[in-house]
Amino acid sequence: MEGPCYCLNTYRAGDLRGAANVNVVWCSRLDQLVEGTYGLQCPASIPLYVDDRKLGILNVASRDWRELAGHELDLLYTVGALVSLAVERTRLAAAEERNHLAREMHDTIAQSLAAVSMLVGDGPTHSPSRPPMRGSPRRSAAR
Repeated sequence: MEGPCYCLNTYRAGDLRGAANVNVVWCSRLDQLVEGTYGLQCPASIPLYVDDRKLGILNVASRDWRELAGHELDLLYTVGALVSLAVERTRLAAAEERNHLAREMHDTIAQSLAAVSMLVGDGPTHSPSRPPMRGSPRRSAAR
């Protein structure tokens, strides 16, 4: 969805520190849904943070709007903290898996190169005490 949004603007400005009642009853972004809002209104916004890094915002929508009580907002803020933690853990797990795959690929390539190096190193060599093999460039040049 695109367009202006009170919740996102407040979040981006850093003014949305905890779960908050939204003073705009009809969400401007809900109005843009193709299928319609089915009567949904946005009563609260919850910021999603990990430390000081912004992850996003969670909007709670309902058909029957009312201002939420402090304990309800506290509960939503706790839910937001748990969602933030889950998002961050997923991001860290994906990064760990990428690093693991990169190490495995590096090790596999290094092992393959070492094997090729050993095979090439055990091949025939041209030394002054040993005559070159038939068809080698040294023999052709000697003619």
